[in-house]
Amino acid sequence: MKRVFIFIVLLMIPVIYLNAECDYDKHASNIELAKNITYDNTYSKSLRKYNITIYNVFNNMYAMYNKNKFTPNSENIITISGVPQGSTAVINIYGNDGCEIVKQFTIEELYYNEYYGSNVCLGYENKITACSSQFTVDQMDEDKIKEIIDNYNNIIDDNKKEEDEEEVSLFDKVKDFFFAWGLKILLFVLTCALFIPLYNEKLRRMKHGI
Repeated sequence: MKRVFIFIVLLMIPVIYLNAECDYDKHASNIELAKNITYDNTYSKSLRKYNITIYNVFNNMYAMYNKNKFTPNSENIITISGVPQGSTAVINIYGNDGCEIVKQFTIEELYYNEYYGSNVCLGYENKITACSSQFTVDQMDEDKIKEIIDNYNNIIDDNKKEEDEEEVSLFDKVKDFFFAWGLKILLFVLTCALFIPLYNEKLRRMKHGI
C-alpha cells in the first residue's frame, strides 16, 4: 500500500523541461539586436483578419505566436497571417541562446467598423466614436450602431429640454418678481416723480427767502 501511495505522488509531480543552458553572452547580444525589431499591423478586408509583419528578426531568432513557431526569411522578416479581429496577439521573440524572451509585442486587434463612412453615420462623423473611428473596441452591427446614435440623440434632446426649462424658469422668476414688486416699484417711482419737483421748488423758495 505504501508503494502504491508513493507511485501516485510521483505521478502528481509535474515533469519540468529545462531549456538548454543559457548562453549569457549570446543573450546579451540578442537583446541588443532585438531593440531594432519593429512590426506593422495591417487589416485585410477580404479575409476580415489581420496580418502582422515583423522586421529586423535575425536568423538566430524566431517568433512564437499562439504556440506556433515562425522563423525569418532571407530579408529578416516574419509574417504572421490570419490573426482574428477582437483578439490580443502576444508575440514573443526568442534567440538561439537557450535563454528567455528577448522581446515581446502585445497587439490589440480592434474590430473593423463597416459603418465608418456609410450613410448610417452621415452627420455623426464628428459626434460619436462609432462613426468617427474606422476600428472600434466593440464589434459594430446595424442594431448596435443605431442604438448608439439613438442614445446620442436622446442625450441631445434631454440637454435641449433642460436648457428650455431653464429659460422658462428664468422667465417665470422675472414674471413673478414683476407681479410681486412691479406695482410697488411703479408707485414709488410715480411718487418720487411728483414730490421731487415740489421739494425742489420748496427748497428754491427757502434759499430766496420767499
